[in-house]
Amino acid sequence: MTMGGSWSYVKNEQYKPIDEIIRNLCLIVSRGGNYLLNIAPSETGEWDSAAYKRLEEIGAWMKVNGEAIYGTEPIEPYSQWNFKAQEWMFTSKLENGKWVVYAILMGNHDLNDKAILDLTVLSKVWSERMQAILPAAKTVSGCKAQLLGYDVKADNVSVIGEQKFSLPRDLDWKIRKVESVGPSGSRIIKPESYRNMPPALVWRLDFE
Repeated sequence: MTMGGSWSYVKNEQYKPIDEIIRNLCLIVSRGGNYLLNIAPSETGEWDSAAYKRLEEIGAWMKVNGEAIYGTEPIEPYSQWNFKAQEWMFTSKLENGKWVVYAILMGNHDLNDKAILDLTVLSKVWSERMQAILPAAKTVSGCKAQLLGYDVKADNVSVIGEQKFSLPRDLDWKIRKVESVGPSGSRIIKPESYRNMPPALVWRLDFE
């Protein structure tokens, strides 16, 4: 897949936004695939400065959330949408004899102040995997959740139906001043609400 719009070098190329690149990565990995990202060099072997910026953004996200990507495999139901239009994708890995699940929430949607995730299918599949390793393993009764990169944890989370996860205060809506020039050259300053959301948030789920 190309980072821009062409497999070959194009001057002033329009590169995909970081949200789209990270979504592609998570979607592909959650289906068991590998993400091959093409960046075409110029005739001098250089990349566009925008390409370097995208790579820095990918690296920053992976530094925090890489454990949800590297060495993982798919787990049903692979992805999930809820009525709040929140998009989730899932990966998993075997760690010290137990399966760890990663719930990846895309950040390009209006999350309000809560993330909503239905754990019913995930917990059922986790139990089946554990019983395949240890036939005497008990059915899952709950889970612990940790938001990677933030001091946000939840213990004794129910695995039945939809659960609500609080978002860190760092992601609260904020107001900034946006300056522009009017038709007559006058200076116009308007307030604008914004949210400094990463491309995706990742919860580590340890079922018990």
